[in-house]
Amino acid sequence: MKKTLLSIIFTAGVSCFVAAQSGNVGVGTNTPEASAQLDITSTDKGLLIPRLSQAQRDAIAAPATGLLVFQTDNTAGFYYYNGTAWAKVAPDGITGSGNANRITKWSGTSAITNSLLQDNGTSVSVNYPVQASSQLFVYRQQLTANGDGQSSIYGYRDRNSQNQGTSYGQPTSNTAVTGMSFWGDDYSFGVGGWNYNDFVRTGGVIGSEIYGSYWGSLGYKASNSTFYGIYATTALSTGTGYLDNNSQAGIGLGAYGGFMGGWTRGEVLGFTSAGDVYASYNVGNEYTSGYQADIVSSESGREIAYNTTSTKLKISDDGYAALTNGSAKVAFSQELISMMDKNEKPVVNVTAIGLPVSLYIQSVDRSGFTVATVDGSAANVEFSWVVSAKRVDAAKVALPEMLKDERFDEKLKATMYNENNKERNADPLWWDGKGLRTDLPPATARKEVKQN
Repeated sequence: MKKTLLSIIFTAGVSCFVAAQSGNVGVGTNTPEASAQLDITSTDKGLLIPRLSQAQRDAIAAPATGLLVFQTDNTAGFYYYNGTAWAKVAPDGITGSGNANRITKWSGTSAITNSLLQDNGTSVSVNYPVQASSQLFVYRQQLTANGDGQSSIYGYRDRNSQNQGTSYGQPTSNTAVTGMSFWGDDYSFGVGGWNYNDFVRTGGVIGSEIYGSYWGSLGYKASNSTFYGIYATTALSTGTGYLDNNSQAGIGLGAYGGFMGGWTRGEVLGFTSAGDVYASYNVGNEYTSGYQADIVSSESGREIAYNTTSTKLKISDDGYAALTNGSAKVAFSQELISMMDKNEKPVVNVTAIGLPVSLYIQSVDRSGFTVATVDGSAANVEFSWVVSAKRVDAAKVALPEMLKDERFDEKLKATMYNENNKERNADPLWWDGKGLRTDLPPATARKEVKQN
């Protein structure tokens, strides 16, 4: 026994120094750590533990919990026995398994596994294989059991105090989701929303107050299966019922243009509007290159009644009156007087009813007219009358020069173009401060210089 111990001490002394004190052993140190049973100290050597193949490792009889070996084949690495099986020691002490391109996640306090994220070094996807067509792709199969309000991506904006933007531009407004296409290439958009619209009340993009009391949709399929490029409503508050007829608020659509407020064009019907107070109201002069007509409901059905036109802007009225002792004084209504031009005398025509009586107009002014018979007879003859007068605002009316252009309608239609037809482009139409232009308008100044 002494010979064996001396041989060990001598052998260790050749390569390193071994010391023992207080029940612990130090190799390469005279003062081993008190908390360590074995303290190996070296600045140019490491510790080499048993190296076994997987078959040799599995052949160890009744391995102790915590037993450590280095496996040399198959999936080589350090393995320890955790009490029930051999487990591989990960580089950072975490164990687990995963697939190529999968980003790992914690599956326990010290274990990792696959997450929903995949990264191939070029693109990233969530819950779906990486797509070469997009930098980030998100797929979610929504479950009916989870109810409504689901979304594949939810951008939620919050702030610690009121943070108001200063304009509508991207650098000066605050959004929950921002999409910007740095280059304005053909068919490029900052944000896109598409929908197969298999059912009704669906659209590509919706913008709404959080509870849907007012909303608008792009690419909308309505409850009657009619398709709309833009559909908007503010007339019904969801969850609170219909407003009574005397309480309505909100505007369905608003558009403001520097040159033109907007246009609509239909292949069959043009613009149609309806309203209980009025269907259409125009602030400013109204022009049409066609005729104007009213639809009148009669006993025989709906009939067309064309509006009377004139080369002058006039106001008119008519009525009946009767002679008394061969003459009659007819006074105009106050409404008619207020709309007459003060500097021009109205035109009056009278026609006797029932008898061939010669009538003439003795006098006429803005207040009315006097009618009499030529010979002072036919005391009580009834007559009809029609008056026409220059309207008080007639001096303000003149056909704008742009409307005198015989090609004006053609220019408008060339601008009101269906962008779904990709065989040609819409024609430009803009105002240079003096007249209409059909060449390309000047480009908007850019604040940012782009680099190719």
